[in-house]
Amino acid sequence: MGQLNVTNVVGVEVEIDSLEINNRNICNGKNIAAGSTYFDNYDATTANQFKGMTLTIDCKGQDYKVDLNRDHWFGDNGENNECYPGSDFNVNLILMGFDGADIVLMQAYSRISNSSFNYCKDTKKLQPVSPA
Repeated sequence: MGQLNVTNVVGVEVEIDSLEINNRNICNGKNIAAGSTYFDNYDATTANQFKGMTLTIDCKGQDYKVDLNRDHWFGDNGENNECYPGSDFNVNLILMGFDGADIVLMQAYSRISNSSFNYCKDTKKLQPVSPA
């Protein structure tokens, strides 16, 4: 069983409004204190079956969102570009802090058979969501 974790190093508490993988709701309404990690097990699919993920967080009353798919994931994603959320991988999504108006997102990953994590140098950005 793989893990899917979200680590907050933004410096203030954030709330996961929505975390979906392959259009399946994984988590919502979870607060993550500054410097803390939300831990969850994920075994709905394997990494090979990964199609996409959306993550929306609230930070100080503003929503931020990233929508990633298999072709727009982290660029240095393992030897065979195979390290996606799934029952066979542990994935830690790291909210790094602000880059202007956006929140920078990084990934660390490992096969479930390996206890140490590798990190991706590539980053993605959660962008502010305009109010509806």
